[in-house]
Amino acid sequence: LAPYKSPPSLPLPFGMPPARLLIFTLAQAALGGFGDILANTLNLMNPPLRAFFNNSIVAHYGIDAAQSFDTIYAISAAFMFVGLLIGFSFMGKLMDYLGRKESAVILRSIFGLLSGMAMVIGHYTNRFEFFVLGHLFAGIVLAFKVLLVIFVAECCPDQHRGMGTMLVNSGASLAVCLVTPLCLPALFGTERGWTILPLIAMLQAAIHLLTGLAFPQSPKQLYIQHGDRAGAEKSVTFYHGDDVNPNLVLREFEAERLQETNGHASLREILANKTFRWSLWLVLLLSFVPPISALNVKSQYLTTLLLSYGLDQSGATLTMLLMSLIALPLLFISPLIIDKFGRRPLFITVCLLCTLEWAGLAAAQFFVDYGVPSFTRAILGIGGSFLGQSALNLGLLVMAPILLSEICPHNTRAAITQITQVVPMALAIAQVTFFPFFLNSIGTLFFIFFLVLSAGATTLVWLQLPETRKLPVDRLVKRVTKARSRTQSNSSAFFHPHYGSTSNSSSSDFEDLKKALVTKDQEAQII
Repeated sequence: LAPYKSPPSLPLPFGMPPARLLIFTLAQAALGGFGDILANTLNLMNPPLRAFFNNSIVAHYGIDAAQSFDTIYAISAAFMFVGLLIGFSFMGKLMDYLGRKESAVILRSIFGLLSGMAMVIGHYTNRFEFFVLGHLFAGIVLAFKVLLVIFVAECCPDQHRGMGTMLVNSGASLAVCLVTPLCLPALFGTERGWTILPLIAMLQAAIHLLTGLAFPQSPKQLYIQHGDRAGAEKSVTFYHGDDVNPNLVLREFEAERLQETNGHASLREILANKTFRWSLWLVLLLSFVPPISALNVKSQYLTTLLLSYGLDQSGATLTMLLMSLIALPLLFISPLIIDKFGRRPLFITVCLLCTLEWAGLAAAQFFVDYGVPSFTRAILGIGGSFLGQSALNLGLLVMAPILLSEICPHNTRAAITQITQVVPMALAIAQVTFFPFFLNSIGTLFFIFFLVLSAGATTLVWLQLPETRKLPVDRLVKRVTKARSRTQSNSSAFFHPHYGSTSNSSSSDFEDLKKALVTKDQEAQII
């Protein structure tokens, strides 16, 4: 009997990706959302967890310690962002030296299991410290989600790169939406039942770990970093389909590799190169959008804000559920519109929604500060929060990773990832830690301050963000070089009708690269 061969990965109709690639991306989307569930546990289960914290503090530290409950709770909430900072600090080295797949799937799943276990242990031992430890691990898992986006982007062909990465974002948001009804007091939103969320996350992490072992390594990492041409060809065939010529894909990888000076670019080398420096700035700009949005505050204090608008626990939970359900269609259309209409209009829309969210929250807080009836402030606050949920579903958290995977050569991604995630995270930690203090002291002014910051970031994104849809990295690097030179000369680079085309290029570096590829092909033909 002939050995069994798996069915070929045929392209699907309507521009859909090959079957194996679709299975791969759907698996990451469906199973990779455990980090978002863990990170949102403190907010979704806020009332029972506050009771758990209070009981634990009184039992182990006495009544006097309980008087500092708000401070302890705020610091505990900030521990997730400490975990994010830790994860961002090390993931640059991990993605290069341990590997994309090993870091994004295996190590991330292990931290997800540890996070859920710590939270559950905290419940059964009545020690809130274990929950705080699990919350910190949840931050690391959330940080490594960037690695998952980069891993998926490197495995997808150029024409499906946007859809693949957006599916990861959609899957994570959908996971949170599906578990939100469980947080109702009538179901599991009680002091005994809140552990359902970490248990679900642990189950997801375990399945993600086991299934992830079946998928090949990133073809780009195999070829560019390890020089494994045979392994890269197999990986390209798996992800891109049997009908694709691997040599054509590897030629694009070679064009990207020829731009590298060494295997791992340092920050100093990136800053010394004008093109890499401009790429760093663009990714850093998008990396600052989530920290200056209301996302981090809402992830820990949305229930608290809704309660201040006059809702009870059930009303707050139902409100969060309704916001998620109404914004749910965006999860399914965002992977399609990012390739249909491009990154630039989508990312600008996301930034604008974040700005409008701050406006709604600021108006609601103004009415809270001055005692306006609860209905008015609830409408404004919920409306603003809904705009933020829409921004999240449209890709708020994956904008920077998508851009990084498209305009940054392979050997610069580790350093740029680390820089562009660690620096904004310091702002997020301060924002979440001091939010209760600022809310009580300056109230509306806190929201207005971040409203101004968000509006400024939106303006910069509108002025400077290029379009990167469906282009290989080598051509995108050329586009960034052209955009930079035109920006410096005060011309309209990003709105030029032929912006990003291969004609009329002023980039001598790219022309040298093309000549090098032609020479390489001629030498291969002679041999």
